[in-house]
Amino acid sequence: MGVSSSLERIATELKHYSKALATVCIILGFLTLVPWSTSKPNHISYYSICSFAPISTVVLFMIAVAFYSFGKGIMWLCYVGMIALITVFSFTGYWAYTIKLPVDSLQVNIIIDYFWYGYDDFFKDNVASIFLNLTFKNPTHQDTQTLRIENYDFYINGKKLKLSTYNSFPTGGYAGIRYITWALSIKANQTLTYSGIHILLEKNYTKIAGNDKESVWTALIQGNFNVTLTGVLVARTDFGDTEIGRPPSILNTVTRSLTLTCTYSS
Repeated sequence: MGVSSSLERIATELKHYSKALATVCIILGFLTLVPWSTSKPNHISYYSICSFAPISTVVLFMIAVAFYSFGKGIMWLCYVGMIALITVFSFTGYWAYTIKLPVDSLQVNIIIDYFWYGYDDFFKDNVASIFLNLTFKNPTHQDTQTLRIENYDFYINGKKLKLSTYNSFPTGGYAGIRYITWALSIKANQTLTYSGIHILLEKNYTKIAGNDKESVWTALIQGNFNVTLTGVLVARTDFGDTEIGRPPSILNTVTRSLTLTCTYSS
């Protein structure tokens, strides 16, 4: 009897405050979409207060519908909302286990494979050439989704490099970064090493944030420096096709922020 009366009391209170609770959920739902600087983008590829938007947005709107319909006595709508919530939570659980877990569990490392500094006759300038290896290790029993690192930046001793990016041929000058331009997938229990990362610096043309070029070049001349890569590891529903001009999808299935540092000492 005590349990039954307690449940009736809770139901009465919920009906009494159902409109207020529904309003709060709607407000919170819209707040999840507000642009904000977070650690990783949401699932429609911009930085918002909640990185789980719009999934969290839909869930909060469904809870608002459930509260409102319960307060109005529209039980069939309340049941529909509860079934929808169970469906969304089941989908989210499946997504977290099969998609998010392998990506979040990835062990990612970067090392300097080769470094050279000196005067180059072709460039007619002092040049620093840094080759890096990027290693992905998937310790789970599930393959990752197809991934790509986006919005990446390179730093030397904490100084951001402002360089053009090039693939087979330099664009915008010879100083630039050759980097991963295609998507890749890491199989279950696989270790994958990508060795195509090349940072090429020309002393007279390389731009560095804050114009603190001298300290960076002093470190390169001495052969004692560190390189940091920051970026976002992204799995998208479609990465597009540059050859036919199809842009990538704005929808992503999972994201993970990266900050990787390696040190070179001669």
